[in-house]
Amino acid sequence: MDVISFKIFIFIGMLCTSIDGRLSEPWNPREYSCYNLMEKIDTLEKKLTQTSSELLTITQRQSGISTLLDEIPSFYHEKSFTVDELESGGWKMVFRATSGNGQSVYDAWVKGTGTSDVKPLTMSRSLSSHYRDPAIDTWHNLAVKYVKFALYKGNREVAYVIFNGSGSSNMGWFTSSRVLMSSWPGLTSNVQYNIFSVDGHANGSTLMRRFHINKSYAGCDNDRGYVAVIDGGSACAWDQHPSYPQFIYSDMNSDDFYNRRQFGLADYVVVFVYI
Repeated sequence: MDVISFKIFIFIGMLCTSIDGRLSEPWNPREYSCYNLMEKIDTLEKKLTQTSSELLTITQRQSGISTLLDEIPSFYHEKSFTVDELESGGWKMVFRATSGNGQSVYDAWVKGTGTSDVKPLTMSRSLSSHYRDPAIDTWHNLAVKYVKFALYKGNREVAYVIFNGSGSSNMGWFTSSRVLMSSWPGLTSNVQYNIFSVDGHANGSTLMRRFHINKSYAGCDNDRGYVAVIDGGSACAWDQHPSYPQFIYSDMNSDDFYNRRQFGLADYVVVFVYI
């Protein structure tokens, strides 16, 4: 019991005691009222102690999260003119997919189809192929600590998600449980998602949504999420584009309906690793 609570307790005790120092007669209305009040104070004291303990736990948890985020290496996220700048802080580009070049991003990531192992020097547009580092095939030997999935529009980074890469595979790092931080405040590891994987949602040639982070399906006009790599398809209007692949992302600080104007189109999808 703290000092203030103790003083209140003594004061109530004095009120509930007769002049000669004895408690009033049993079941006296005044006595019953005083006992009731003291019982309520005792209950309040217990609740305050519990609340104080919970606040301490929350503070400790937040401190732990802040410490973890402080350990994540810095990176360019406002401008990125060269790959050297993007790789500052120890990050290494292992994959860059380009929109509209006719090559499947999923096949490029999984099998290396339609890719080049020559790393681009700048973020200037290249329609010939996607870039893929052969080291992706031996991911388990890389000792990856962090993975960054980022989208770029020209030289500007428009969205990103950073994952815990420790002990991951080249397919398993892209999952909600590994999210550490993101440009979307609501995209965290403790939120429920309908789809969150490299495989995404695919069904033959009619549906090819890869690297898909989706919150809910409720009919094409009400489908909502954060990002999808569209390798092709015609299931909904937001799948249909003049050329493929296309990289759609929420241009808001939250998930959004895919059919709204706020959904942007990125030029590149890039994967970095930090070892």
